[in-house]
Amino acid sequence: MKKKIATALLVGWMGLCTTANAEDKKWYAGIDAGLVTTRTAAISSKDPVSLGLTFGYRIADTLNLALEATYTATISDGKDYAPQRISSKNTWDAEAIGLYMAYRTNGNIYAKIKGGLAHTTYNVTENMLKEEKEKTQPSGGIGFGIKGQKVSLEFEYTRIHSDINLFSLGMRF
Repeated sequence: MKKKIATALLVGWMGLCTTANAEDKKWYAGIDAGLVTTRTAAISSKDPVSLGLTFGYRIADTLNLALEATYTATISDGKDYAPQRISSKNTWDAEAIGLYMAYRTNGNIYAKIKGGLAHTTYNVTENMLKEEKEKTQPSGGIGFGIKGQKVSLEFEYTRIHSDINLFSLGMRF
């Protein structure tokens, strides 16, 4: 199911990305891939891989400010092995929708900082019991990018949720 959703999002993103760039240089779109980590007391864990989409609008070119909307979802399950219950194997997955104000410095190599809100839905399965949790919290991130003529590459760290972090590499068109 996640693969079908990810494929549909990618196809939709491609169409929106070309439309946004053809009409107005203020609009941009991007795709991200990354590693989701969690703050846990597990002995060992397997961090899931995520895919994401970013849509942005440059609201103040002179100030380098942009409004960004993001969607990120894990495409594999994270696994934690709890120390207090060696037989306990927990799996989890997450998706997040965020709205951020982003600032980028000038130059072909630039720094980026963003802050906003993220709504996170995550599912935890522990000993065959599944629980879904939802939370909206402040979220923020830092990163750097390399500007190309048509494509920019960005590496980012984003704290999506108090327990969930994302390290991602993305392309912006």
